[in-house]
Amino acid sequence: MKRMICGLLSISVLFISCQTANADQTDELIPSSHEDFTTKSASIDMIKVEGGSFRTGLTKEELETTFPQFITNQHQDFWIDMFIPHQVTLSTYFVSKYEITQKQYFDVMNVNPTREDRFGDLFPVSQVSWFDAIDFCNALSVLESKTPCYSIDKSQSEEDQTKWVIILNINASGYRLPTDVEWEYAAGGGNKSMSYFYSGSNDYTEVAIFNENYIGPEGQEPRPSTVGSKKANEIGIFDMSGNLMEWIWDSPYLYSSESVKDPVGSDGVYHSRQVRGQCIYNPAQSYKMRISSNQPETKQNGTSFRIVCRIGS
Repeated sequence: MKRMICGLLSISVLFISCQTANADQTDELIPSSHEDFTTKSASIDMIKVEGGSFRTGLTKEELETTFPQFITNQHQDFWIDMFIPHQVTLSTYFVSKYEITQKQYFDVMNVNPTREDRFGDLFPVSQVSWFDAIDFCNALSVLESKTPCYSIDKSQSEEDQTKWVIILNINASGYRLPTDVEWEYAAGGGNKSMSYFYSGSNDYTEVAIFNENYIGPEGQEPRPSTVGSKKANEIGIFDMSGNLMEWIWDSPYLYSSESVKDPVGSDGVYHSRQVRGQCIYNPAQSYKMRISSNQPETKQNGTSFRIVCRIGS
């Protein structure tokens, strides 16, 4: 059986996931003995996520308990396939402690795309497309003297991001967006997971801000909170269940039930890009960590991102 994540699939450009060589830089991956650190540029706190194995997906019995509305409707076979459980093993990596803030984004890109009525140095950056997040990762890598993880071909159009061609070098030492399973493993607490329903707690009010527990002027549209305003999860990462949703590398793609190690993610067959986590503009959901997708050029108030980098031997 196969699992496919739903999403918008209507975009013409093909994104390719593969490895490339970069002979211009000879920097090394961060050694495995390295602990949590802060980037010299933009002061981004990076948390070490010890490698390990976990099961992603849900069995039919778990679906019946968690999402009874899916099992009882006429599309139950689709939902069973969509959540097909399988084992994933990940090597150790680093992930940013918080969503990228507006100040951090400005320090790297010299622009703050966030709407003016949502400005704030310690608030997560928003109104960024998937392409903008990719651009940020490369720019930060250059500032940190690391090999960029992405080759970005803008020759067809500098302005029209849908015509950019992005090639991922998963072995590069620079910064990039997390893969689907990297994001989920970190959100779930890594090898210290307590199997909470949300990222860090069974009570969403402890770890996330949704429409229901937002406190602000009456009649005003909810707005994001400063990063880290709620409790961290088991490994010290904040806001993975709710402040803003987060872009990740992957397109929606098919999973098999077979065990995998360090999967790179999609090969670009489907052209939307996934967003993970929850958003302050939405009601609290009845599931652990939301999966959805959007066209990669989309810029929304409710979407931000965080970054990862690899570890050497």
